[in-house]
Amino acid sequence: MTFPDRLLILLNTLLLRGGVDLMKLRLIWPGKCRQPQLLYLLQQYQQRINRYFPCEIVETATAKGLSEREKQKILKIEGESIAKNLQPGYIICLSDQGEEMNSEEWRDFLARLFNSSVKTVNFVVGGFLGLEESILKQADKVISLSRMTFSHETIRLMLVEQLYRAITMIRGLKYAK
Repeated sequence: MTFPDRLLILLNTLLLRGGVDLMKLRLIWPGKCRQPQLLYLLQQYQQRINRYFPCEIVETATAKGLSEREKQKILKIEGESIAKNLQPGYIICLSDQGEEMNSEEWRDFLARLFNSSVKTVNFVVGGFLGLEESILKQADKVISLSRMTFSHETIRLMLVEQLYRAITMIRGLKYAK
């Protein structure tokens, strides 16, 4: 890690310890979590993140009554609903075609973002078919949490866990490995 990156992390740590809210985090995805165990864990991580940043989960409309064969129609409906819920700020989309980062790279990326003038970060996770191309084109960054395939509900949990892990790393707190 370079000296400027370390300095940014140090500054962010000092600001966070002072209770200054640098930005709002918004987690946007189509539909509600249908698995109670995952929902519970999502809520637990959201509460932990809220100690440091306001963190909002936005569940948008899904395409109902359509078969998977109507993929483009489903993506369009879900994409339009996601687009309506994006707020001005930085947009990070999750996609299997996105950039991969290890936990330290993710921490450093977020530390730089937290120290920027951005007030809102929109994290966008698609439904079971992914994200519509128009949403991906709006993204400031497209990331992949893994080259492996996971359900869209599992990816939501992985995102909030990795957000919380990065925040604790930036703050210099211990986090179980």
